[in-house]
Amino acid sequence: MQITKNFTLEEFTKSETAKKFKIKNTPEDFEIENIINLVKNLMQPLRDHYNKPIIITSGFRCEELNRKIFGAFNSQHILGEACDFYVKGVNNKEVCNYIKDNMLFDQLILEKSWIHVSYAQENREEYMIL
Repeated sequence: MQITKNFTLEEFTKSETAKKFKIKNTPEDFEIENIINLVKNLMQPLRDHYNKPIIITSGFRCEELNRKIFGAFNSQHILGEACDFYVKGVNNKEVCNYIKDNMLFDQLILEKSWIHVSYAQENREEYMIL
Protein backbone atom coordinates (compact mmCIF):
# COMPACT_ATOMS: atom_id res chain seq x y z
CA MET A 1 0.00 0.00 0.00
CA GLN A 2 1.45 3.34 -1.07
CA ILE A 3 1.17 5.91 1.76
CA THR A 4 2.97 8.85 0.13
CA LYS A 5 5.07 9.27 -2.99
CA ASN A 6 8.15 7.82 -1.22
CA PHE A 7 6.79 5.45 1.44
CA THR A 8 4.80 2.24 1.50
CA LEU A 9 3.13 0.44 4.39
CA GLU A 10 5.36 -2.56 3.68
CA GLU A 11 8.47 -0.54 4.60
CA PHE A 12 7.01 -0.06 8.07
CA THR A 13 6.01 -3.70 8.63
CA LYS A 14 8.95 -5.63 7.19
CA SER A 15 11.09 -7.48 9.71
CA GLU A 16 13.76 -10.12 9.26
CA THR A 17 13.06 -11.33 12.81
CA ALA A 18 9.36 -11.74 12.06
CA LYS A 19 10.24 -13.62 8.88
CA LYS A 20 12.72 -15.86 10.68
CA PHE A 21 10.28 -16.79 13.46
CA LYS A 22 7.18 -16.81 11.21
CA ILE A 23 5.54 -13.98 13.16
CA LYS A 24 2.63 -12.31 11.40
CA ASN A 25 3.53 -8.64 11.75
CA THR A 26 0.28 -7.20 10.41
CA PRO A 27 -1.11 -3.94 11.81
CA GLU A 28 -4.80 -3.41 12.59
CA ASP A 29 -6.67 -0.46 11.06
CA PHE A 30 -5.93 1.95 13.94
CA GLU A 31 -2.23 1.05 13.78
CA ILE A 32 -2.23 1.68 10.03
CA GLU A 33 -3.76 5.11 10.70
CA ASN A 34 -0.94 5.83 13.15
CA ILE A 35 1.66 4.76 10.58
CA ILE A 36 0.02 7.03 7.99
CA ASN A 37 0.14 9.96 10.45
CA LEU A 38 3.82 9.26 11.18
CA VAL A 39 4.65 9.16 7.49
CA LYS A 40 2.62 12.21 6.45
CA ASN A 41 3.70 14.40 9.36
CA LEU A 42 7.34 13.40 9.78
CA MET A 43 8.85 10.94 7.35
CA GLN A 44 7.66 12.36 4.01
CA PRO A 45 8.46 15.99 4.95
CA LEU A 46 11.90 14.80 6.09
CA ARG A 47 12.38 12.94 2.79
CA ASP A 48 11.32 16.06 0.89
CA HIS A 49 13.76 18.22 2.85
CA TYR A 50 16.84 16.03 2.29
CA ASN A 51 15.81 14.63 -1.10
CA LYS A 52 17.63 11.41 -0.18
CA PRO A 53 16.37 7.89 0.56
CA ILE A 54 15.26 7.18 4.11
CA ILE A 55 15.94 3.64 5.27
CA ILE A 56 13.44 2.30 7.82
CA THR A 57 15.28 -0.19 10.05
CA SER A 58 12.31 -0.88 12.35
CA GLY A 59 8.73 0.28 12.03
CA PHE A 60 5.55 -1.32 13.28
CA ARG A 61 6.00 -4.30 15.60
CA CYS A 62 3.19 -6.55 16.71
CA GLU A 63 3.38 -7.47 20.40
CA GLU A 64 4.88 -10.90 19.68
CA LEU A 65 7.64 -9.40 17.53
CA ASN A 66 8.31 -6.67 20.08
CA ARG A 67 8.76 -9.31 22.81
CA LYS A 68 11.02 -11.38 20.57
CA ILE A 69 13.42 -8.47 20.04
CA PHE A 70 13.20 -7.40 23.71
CA GLY A 71 11.54 -4.09 22.87
CA ALA A 72 10.08 -1.91 25.62
CA PHE A 73 6.74 -3.27 26.81
CA ASN A 74 5.11 0.11 26.10
CA SER A 75 6.95 0.74 22.82
CA GLN A 76 5.27 3.13 20.41
CA HIS A 77 6.34 0.73 17.65
CA ILE A 78 3.47 -1.53 18.81
CA LEU A 79 0.98 1.26 18.11
CA GLY A 80 2.48 2.15 14.73
CA GLU A 81 3.53 5.55 16.09
CA ALA A 82 7.31 5.06 15.85
CA CYS A 83 10.09 4.03 13.54
CA ASP A 84 13.87 3.72 13.57
CA PHE A 85 15.64 5.01 10.48
CA TYR A 86 18.54 6.82 8.90
CA VAL A 87 18.83 9.15 5.94
CA LYS A 88 21.23 7.74 3.41
CA GLY A 89 24.38 9.86 3.25
CA VAL A 90 23.40 12.31 6.02
CA ASN A 91 24.82 12.45 9.54
CA ASN A 92 22.25 11.26 12.11
CA LYS A 93 22.98 14.16 14.46
CA GLU A 94 22.26 16.64 11.67
CA VAL A 95 18.95 14.89 10.93
CA CYS A 96 17.99 14.91 14.63
CA ASN A 97 18.77 18.59 14.91
CA TYR A 98 16.64 19.32 11.86
CA ILE A 99 13.69 17.36 13.29
CA LYS A 100 14.09 18.94 16.73
CA ASP A 101 14.21 22.48 15.34
CA ASN A 102 11.64 22.23 12.55
CA MET A 103 9.11 19.45 13.10
CA LEU A 104 6.47 18.36 15.57
CA PHE A 105 7.28 14.96 17.12
CA ASP A 106 6.52 12.96 20.22
CA GLN A 107 9.86 11.32 20.91
CA LEU A 108 13.21 11.73 19.17
CA ILE A 109 16.18 9.59 20.18
CA LEU A 110 19.61 9.76 18.59
CA GLU A 111 21.06 6.24 18.79
CA LYS A 112 24.53 5.19 17.62
CA SER A 113 23.58 4.11 14.11
CA TRP A 114 19.94 5.16 13.72
CA ILE A 115 17.29 7.63 14.85
CA HIS A 116 14.11 6.70 16.72
CA VAL A 117 11.20 9.06 16.10
CA SER A 118 7.53 8.93 17.02
CA TYR A 119 4.42 10.92 16.28
CA ALA A 120 1.31 10.73 18.46
CA GLN A 121 -1.99 12.51 19.04
CA GLU A 122 -0.36 14.57 21.82
CA ASN A 123 3.29 15.20 21.03
CA ARG A 124 5.68 15.70 23.96
CA GLU A 125 8.72 16.76 21.90
CA GLU A 126 10.96 14.60 24.10
CA TYR A 127 14.56 14.52 22.83
CA MET A 128 17.34 12.19 24.01
CA ILE A 129 20.82 11.22 22.91
CA LEU A 130 21.90 7.67 23.81
